[in-house]
Amino acid sequence: FKMGYPATHHVPLKNIRIIQSEIKNIVENDINKIMKKIVPEYMEKMRDFYDLRIKTNDDTKPLIDKTKLKDQIINHKADEMISDIDSLINQVRT
Repeated sequence: FKMGYPATHHVPLKNIRIIQSEIKNIVENDINKIMKKIVPEYMEKMRDFYDLRIKTNDDTKPLIDKTKLKDQIINHKADEMISDIDSLINQVRT
């Protein structure tokens, strides 16, 4: 315990939730960069599977729901960051 160090264990849960939602907003604002990188890589890996599907099946609609993929990326990133903050808070508490 350092002198002048803020007593993090007194931070109300409400404030922690506000911080968490702010992190989620930051991640969501950055999603286009993430999508531009991840989706092409993902599509590249799936290309052979697509080719096979198109050859063997009349139904050629996309297999990937981009909105769902986007949500998964957002939530995964935000959850990761939130759990990092939660563990920092717990370290200070103990």
